[in-house]
Amino acid sequence: MTTSSLQLKPAFQIKSVSATEKDVNVIWKDGHNSFYHNLWLRDACRCEQCWQYDTLSVDYGNDPLEIELNPKTERVQIDERGNLDVIWSGKEQGHHTNFDASWLRAHCQEEQDKVHERQLWDASLDIPKLDYPKVVTTDEELFKWLDALYQYGVAILEGAPLDGDETSLTAVTDRIGILRDRHHPTNIYTLDTTDEVAKTIQSSYKLTRVPPHTDYTPYADSTLTQLLYCLKYESESNGKDGYSTVVDGFNVAKQFKAQYPEHYKMLTKPSVPTCRRRLRVEEVGGAAITKYQLDMHRLNTIIDLDEKENVRQIRYKHNTRAPFQAPHDQIEDLYAAYKAFTQFVEDRAYTKEFLLEPGQILSFDNARILHGRNEIGSFVKRFVIGGYIKAETTRSRWRILLGKQSGLSETWLTGCSDNALQLLAKRAA
Repeated sequence: MTTSSLQLKPAFQIKSVSATEKDVNVIWKDGHNSFYHNLWLRDACRCEQCWQYDTLSVDYGNDPLEIELNPKTERVQIDERGNLDVIWSGKEQGHHTNFDASWLRAHCQEEQDKVHERQLWDASLDIPKLDYPKVVTTDEELFKWLDALYQYGVAILEGAPLDGDETSLTAVTDRIGILRDRHHPTNIYTLDTTDEVAKTIQSSYKLTRVPPHTDYTPYADSTLTQLLYCLKYESESNGKDGYSTVVDGFNVAKQFKAQYPEHYKMLTKPSVPTCRRRLRVEEVGGAAITKYQLDMHRLNTIIDLDEKENVRQIRYKHNTRAPFQAPHDQIEDLYAAYKAFTQFVEDRAYTKEFLLEPGQILSFDNARILHGRNEIGSFVKRFVIGGYIKAETTRSRWRILLGKQSGLSETWLTGCSDNALQLLAKRAA
């Protein structure tokens, strides 16, 4: 468990340590003070008795029923590598724990309470663009892409093959993980303006305008990374037929809360039923159609909050909702709140409109970004393929690449929060 030989910033170098009855006080070379409770430190021990190095997990022999609630330290010092070295006393006399200094700083409670704010945006956004060939070949460009998705929720890959196919898309998705299974014979879907069968099954295939929305609203898990790969766009018009639109749902929610706090509060409660009923799909390879039938229903919140009441997810798709569920005396208020939120979603001040060109792949966070497109005239030929990746799969790859930037061992990277990993990735001077 040796620490990295990197030259570290003062914030990750220990200046002095001292012990109290219940805590260890660490003063860092940047002047910051951190206090670590003895019980927390003892539980975080990564010695061979407490930690399984092969599985990167707490050893099963570390019985939670045997946890001592008031462990005492015998000796606390800084070792020759600059790490915190602890010898325990009392019931665990002589037990030895060594803590990587950078890991400790990243787990200071004040650092854990910090929120790495994501970048909210409006119609003026210059969507981050990454190089497709580099994304599929280098971890550096892959991380830039995933970090753009984390910060902005949306990014475009440029330079994908103009004569590409599904393998050109999976070359990208395979860099992250596996595609999410769909209720369909294929996990990659096709949006083709000439597909008459698809138009009778899915409204997104029709030529009418597709308003801003999030996908999979009736599903228990709709937190997805979505990719749309444009293979053809031909138009006889100089207008914006078939142009794509994206809206930052997190920014919309923030502005909506500021102007309509009571409406906002109402939309954070489960009250909007969503549904999807489909008894047939386009037959692919003689697949048994009944296998892919579905009848979904879910009571949603439009604005989903986390435990700290920060916006975690937007679930909004007007054409998959059912009549609202609310007490009789709240029905009018609920519809008024929904209508007001829709006005924000449709506001052009928050809508980024652009042409998704052949050879470009639009990627976005379905939990945050509402996407749509303008009406497609009969004179427009547009061919797009797409797929989904679970959000946890995308986040996992982003975290792994962050960990590599830190230079820390897997032992210390295991269990780090997103905040801690982002801090550790910048620990080098």
